[in-house]
This record gives sequence, structure tokens and C-alpha cells, in this order.
Amino acid sequence: MQDFEVKERLREHLEYLCSFDKLSGEPEAYRAVEYILEVLEKSGIACHEEDFPAYLSNPVSSVLIADGEEFPCRPRSFSESTKGRIEIPLIYDPGTKTEVSLSEQKQFMETVAGKLVLGYGFDERYAKLLEQHGAAGWIQIWTSDEDAVHEDTVSPVWGTPDMDSSLFQLRMPVVAVSKPCGEKLIRKLKTYEAEGKQLFAQLSSKVDTCVKNVALPIAEIPGKSRDFVLLSGHYDTWYRGAFDNCTANALALELARYMKEHQDEMLYSLRIAWWPGHSNGRYMGSTWYCDHHWDELEEHCIAHLNLDLLGSKGADHTLAIRTAGLEGEEWLKEQVRKVDPAAEMMFGRIGRGADQSLWGAEIPYHINPRYEAKKERKQSDAPGPGVYWWHTIDDTFDKIDLDGLLRDGRVVGVLLYELLSKEKLPADYRGYAKT
Repeated sequence: MQDFEVKERLREHLEYLCSFDKLSGEPEAYRAVEYILEVLEKSGIACHEEDFPAYLSNPVSSVLIADGEEFPCRPRSFSESTKGRIEIPLIYDPGTKTEVSLSEQKQFMETVAGKLVLGYGFDERYAKLLEQHGAAGWIQIWTSDEDAVHEDTVSPVWGTPDMDSSLFQLRMPVVAVSKPCGEKLIRKLKTYEAEGKQLFAQLSSKVDTCVKNVALPIAEIPGKSRDFVLLSGHYDTWYRGAFDNCTANALALELARYMKEHQDEMLYSLRIAWWPGHSNGRYMGSTWYCDHHWDELEEHCIAHLNLDLLGSKGADHTLAIRTAGLEGEEWLKEQVRKVDPAAEMMFGRIGRGADQSLWGAEIPYHINPRYEAKKERKQSDAPGPGVYWWHTIDDTFDKIDLDGLLRDGRVVGVLLYELLSKEKLPADYRGYAKT
């Protein structure tokens, strides 16, 4: 198959998928599902969708005014709405920028009751700590210099809360500002404090947290065994979501087409899942799937490859591969060199991020590969390639590097093919024990 043909099909998928927002629970998300299923059916690939109610949280609007100046901000998914516009005294926590002792943190927490806290970062545990000490809210300050305000969630609960985990849900408003805005607020606050005055902020924040129906499209390509490899990525997006995650969705469609053409060589089956509820549901789609297909995953799923943040401008030739570690670095290097001998590879343990919701099902291989930028070349503290448009309205088709996406696809393709077509799967027990 020629790269040109694949590239043109990727372009066609992306021009459509990047043309509308795809927030889970909204009609546009179903448009994406319909397209995915239509492409699969035209390729002769068995597919279906699973529908279920989802607990979702959509940031709607927020206004932040201090010292007569309005600061652009966005509410966090799963934070609390305010009752109209409230006026609250501001306080800054320097311990969110520089490391402080536990005793110093405790002393600061004793001062936050009834106040709106300015602090860097996005740690959900910190948000809950503020709430427990009576804070009226939190203004999250982004940690890198771009003016953009990134969408995100503040829920510590993975998936849909139950009666127990719902106790961890936040009952406090949280809004995010850019670093330049946050630091301007800090300067204003310090000026007021130097004059012996208290700076108040007016805050209104609206978040729509509710239950809506979602769809989860699934593709199935049977191999010679019922045991299967799961390839996954979320299809819901903040805004248009070109590289997060339309690129992975389009690539999964082309990988499905490729493996269908090589079905006779597959010893194991391939299942592809496009998750809903990643962005505004705290990974509830993949969590729901694990809960409702637990026995099958535990007994028959041999590997999980997750695709996220692929094919973006700003990525260089650094291939980051994060895994659970069983296959070993040498096997990964051997496969990657088949398709990209010049790749600079970086290995790490996969963390509990994105849709890594399947840990307890005893799946031996978990692999998350993508090309990123070297640390010194990143434009932002955003994950993946480190580009400023992550989780913003600027994540549009023009930010995609189609040649880079093809490069991502070759790497994912060779890993996928090796796992599906080789009876003896890789295992580096010595290396695994050391890590």
C-alpha cells in the first residue's frame, strides 16, 4: 500500500472529523460515530456500537473580575457552579510554585477558609484539600507562558462515580487562567497587601454536570484465536480536537483497513474501540467498557495499545514509548527500526493517564507510542508534543502534520502486526524485574 494513498485517506477522514466539535453527549459526537461505522462497513469490517448513559460535566462559562479588570478564564469540568456572581477575597499560595514543607502547607491551609485561592497547577488532590479547609474556590494558574486557557477536568474520580467514590467529587468552583493572567493577579494582590488592603474578586462559573447517552463504536477483525489485541483511542474532543484525538481516530480506521487486508496472517483477533467520555467524563467510556466486559478482557485480551496526541505539528524525531514493560526495550527497538531506523527513542513506564482504565483485567501488554518534541523544544507544559493548542479552540486541522501522522502510523502498525501475527509474544522478565 502506497503512502500517498494512505495519506489521502487520512486527509479525507480528518477533513471531516475536524470540521465540528465532538463533546460526548452532544449530537455532534454521534456524527463522528456514524462516520466511523460507515467507513468500517465500506471496508468490509464487522462493527457495532454500544450505547449507555454517561455522567458528564461540560464547562459552560465563567467570569473573573479583580480590581476592575476582567481576566479570561474557563471553569473546570466536574467543578461546582457558583450561585450567580459572588465576591470573594483573594489569597495566593506560593507553595504551588516552590516546594514547601508539610508544616508550611498546613499553616497556609489554615488561612484559606472563605477565600478564593490563586495557585499553580491542576492537582485534583490539592483542590480537595482546599475544599476540606473551607476555601471558596480555586483559580488554577497554568505553568507555561502561553496566553491560551486550556480545558480540563478537576475530578479525582476515574469514570462514573459510585456511592463511595462520589464522596471525592469536588463541591467547589474551580476556574483556570493562563500564566500571564495568573501572574498579573498575583502582582495586583501583592500591591494591595503592601498597602494593607484586601483584594476581592468577582467570580461566576457555570458547569453543566448531568447524565446523557453516549455511543461507543467497536470494530472486530477475527484472527485464528479468540484472544485479541485491543487498539483504542477516544473520539470525543474539546472543540474540534484535530490532534486530540481526530488524528488517532483516522489512523485507527486505516490500521483497521490494513489488518483486514492481512487477516489471513493474524493468529490473534483485533478489536478497536473508540472511547466516548474521555474529555468531559474523566475517561468514563473506557472505564465503563472495562466494567462491562471484565471477564472477556481478563480471559482473552493479550495487549492494549492506546493512541492519543498523534500527528501534531511541533513534534520532532523523538519517539516516546510508554509501556507496562513486559515486552522489553530491545523488542521495541527492533520493531521501530524496521520502519524508522533514525528514530530517537525514549522509554518510560506508562502512567495512569488518558484512557489507561484496564489495569485490573490482567492484560500483560500496555503500550502507548507517539512522537513528541524534546523538552527544550516544547512550546507548552501540555502533554504529548507540548504544543500550546492542546485542549483549546486552536486545535484545528491546520495543526496536523500528515507526514508525522504517517510516521506514527508506521510505528503503531509494526507493533500491532507483530503482536497479532506472532505466536510467541515477547517477554523480557529480567528487564521487567529491574524496572
